[in-house]
Amino acid sequence: MQLLGETGRHVRLVMRMGQVAGVNLVAAYDSGTISQQGWCDLVRSCRGCAWAEGCADWLDRHVLMALGRTQAANRQAEPRAATD
Repeated sequence: MQLLGETGRHVRLVMRMGQVAGVNLVAAYDSGTISQQGWCDLVRSCRGCAWAEGCADWLDRHVLMALGRTQAANRQAEPRAATD
C-alpha cells in the first residue's frame, strides 16, 4: 500500500494544476461549485497519486504557459484607446 503524501504539498500541487488548467479553484470553492468534500477529495486523490514527483516537474514546465494565457486574456479584456 502506498503512503499518502504530505497534505500541504499536495494542496499546493492541486492549486498549481488548477492554474495550469485555467481553473480558479478558490473561486469555484467560494461559489459552491466545489464543495468542502470535493476539495478534500481532490487533495486526497493527489496525495495518493504515484506520479506526484513527475507532476511537480510537469507543472514547473507548464505553469509559464498558463501565465502566458492569463496575460493574453487580460490584454484582450483591456479597453483599447480610440484612434484618431
